[in-house]
Amino acid sequence: MKIKLTIVAVILSVSFTFAEHKLDVTSGCHKYSGKAKGYKKAHPYFETATFKHIVTRPDNVTVLRVGMIGRKDGHIRLAPKQKPYRKTLMHEIGFGSGPKKNTVARRYIRKTPSTYSNLKILKRVPGNNMLTVHHPLMLQLLFHPGGRVEIRKDGEEKPHMEFLDQQLSFAYMGFAAMKRSVVFYYDCPMQSSNTTTSFDKPDIPSHSTNLDNSTLPHNPENLHNSTLPQNAENTHNSTNLL
Repeated sequence: MKIKLTIVAVILSVSFTFAEHKLDVTSGCHKYSGKAKGYKKAHPYFETATFKHIVTRPDNVTVLRVGMIGRKDGHIRLAPKQKPYRKTLMHEIGFGSGPKKNTVARRYIRKTPSTYSNLKILKRVPGNNMLTVHHPLMLQLLFHPGGRVEIRKDGEEKPHMEFLDQQLSFAYMGFAAMKRSVVFYYDCPMQSSNTTTSFDKPDIPSHSTNLDNSTLPHNPENLHNSTLPQNAENTHNSTNLL
């Protein structure tokens, strides 16, 4: 009996040590759990200009390292202000999204924490089961001048996803999950294997957009006179976000 108990204790010890080792990649990050708030609830947005580990490369590309661990539907939200409601144009990147667990970049006008309109899918790529409960998915978000965004997995040169939108602001970052628990990591230090090296804090654009009606005007303020495509899809629930 004692031998069996000893074997079980050793197995548990090895398992815990292995799990802790997997979380080493999140060392130095801030942590946020998206379970309690949910996708349609108000949740905090963090000012990226205050991040300790934000990086600006010599080519003026801003790099943020983030991560998440969960089964599916982990969302990173990018907004021009701390409370992006009252018809604010903003963006969202979903990982493990929908039945096929795609990675999806979206733009919409958020009216309240639970409602939005003018949904536009900017890019959708296969998620390749990147988001998992077994280990953190660690990412670099690269924001280029002019609105190009790259998403790279840690240690990889080739982007997992790229998309372009000149209306994107990353002044504030938030996180949301749907029905399942997702733990998010943000303001993570760059690892030595990452290829982004520079140490100046950037000037963060803040294209704040407050619209007075539910439709996008022809010349919305602070959007450089650009408009949403005329065929932008209108929706008010998360079932159309796949």
